[in-house]
Amino acid sequence: MSYRSHYKAIYVQNIALRAENARLRAEVSENQSAYHQARQRQDDTERRRARASCLSCGGVILPVAVFAGHRSGDPLPLRLSTARFLDRAGGYTHASLVRARACASCGLIHHFLGLDAERGPAADEDDP
Repeated sequence: MSYRSHYKAIYVQNIALRAENARLRAEVSENQSAYHQARQRQDDTERRRARASCLSCGGVILPVAVFAGHRSGDPLPLRLSTARFLDRAGGYTHASLVRARACASCGLIHHFLGLDAERGPAADEDDP
């Protein structure tokens, strides 16, 4: 009988270890999702902070218009025609709008590419 009880003990221990393994996998999954959410919030905060302050002096940056051409009555928005990183396969897709912000303290101009169709990545509610 010890032969059968030995296998039964191993079987019970195996079931207990499988249950613990499933519990630990669920805990790891929850911790990973919590980490990814916290990292996303931190990235969003850093992105907003980078757009709100000057990188060289820490001053306030304000949106400015960037135009090409000499006709003041009919200005052309400045575009970058080599936005190849929009297409994962490579190649030239279309032109991206160039957005800019200028520092109120030092005058440094920060340029951003508008990758979205309607608004750029640096576009906030205060952009024209």
